[in-house]
Amino acid sequence: MTHSFFANQGGFVLYTRDAGTFPVNAAQLHHLLKNNYVKLPVVKKSTIMDKNKAEALVRLLTIGQTVWFLINCVARAIQGLALSTLELSTLAFISSALGTVFTWLHKPMDVETPITLTLDVPMADILRRENRENENWQNTPLDFVDRKRQWPWNLYWHYGMTFARKKLKLTWIILSPTDRPIKRLADDNFPEPTLKSLPILFVFHVAYAAILMAGWNLDLPTRTELLLWRIASAIQLGTIVSAWFTMPLQIHDVPPSLQKLFAFARKERQRHSWMGHHHNADRAAEEGARWYKKASIVAEMKGRAERARTLISDDPNWRASLRLLVLYELTVVVYMVARMYIVVEDFVSLRAMPKSAFETVNWQAYWPHISR
Repeated sequence: MTHSFFANQGGFVLYTRDAGTFPVNAAQLHHLLKNNYVKLPVVKKSTIMDKNKAEALVRLLTIGQTVWFLINCVARAIQGLALSTLELSTLAFISSALGTVFTWLHKPMDVETPITLTLDVPMADILRRENRENENWQNTPLDFVDRKRQWPWNLYWHYGMTFARKKLKLTWIILSPTDRPIKRLADDNFPEPTLKSLPILFVFHVAYAAILMAGWNLDLPTRTELLLWRIASAIQLGTIVSAWFTMPLQIHDVPPSLQKLFAFARKERQRHSWMGHHHNADRAAEEGARWYKKASIVAEMKGRAERARTLISDDPNWRASLRLLVLYELTVVVYMVARMYIVVEDFVSLRAMPKSAFETVNWQAYWPHISR
């Protein structure tokens, strides 16, 4: 597990005579080793973990602070002391932090100096053996190893970033490497989780919004702020749950209504074209022109839809569904508005806190007392 994390963090780079030097992920490294293209690197787990000696101390401090904060918040609730919106939001983030700690148990903290592997044969020979010499690649010549349909969240995240750069001209948004072949693995890649891990991820994800919902009866300065807090927290929970149940749907065809309209327009154009040769030529030509115009509009819509689907790449694995894309963008916008209100209210509500929010926990109430 540690070696896989190390590889996926860019811990191994491949030197080739004809394709330059580029990083390889865990799946690509496994493929190279299985087919004897490279020699097995002798890298012990202790060697990898030695690259970040501060990891254990940092994790210990993080866990210690988190546990203390949790205990303090639980004790305040038991003693009837008020929690601020900022403390409640921190609790929500702690749920995400615990999920991160759980999934990164075997992950090195950082990789600064990669291990170089030398390819024993030219890259062109490997592509020829794999019957991949005519395929286009997006990041490295080894893309074919783990080329598959992108996980929806990863696909639409990259779509949003690509749209911002290409269409909105926000050229400063550069998270992925621009060199080809890439010199480092992208920081914004979200691999598809296993089926067994999905329930765990779902629990941690929903827990974040559920904790904010726990502030349904918070003591806020005004009734309007409390109402807006309830609406925002409910929206966050609703959008997260809806994302889980809608994003995995993979619909990549043209909407049936558009398909029928296009087919009908094409059929009518052919029929009126035939009528022009056998019946009233003027009327047939007029009707044919009308339907041809409609068919042209539909064809233009279809062309724009196709260009929108392939905005990231012509690779079918990066082909976006317009239905899910619209749903995704709307969900993200609604979620961001709700999230922004939560963040603003976290600090605005500090202007008028209830008296008990300034009281500290009476820890002596939890210590046993021995009397004579």
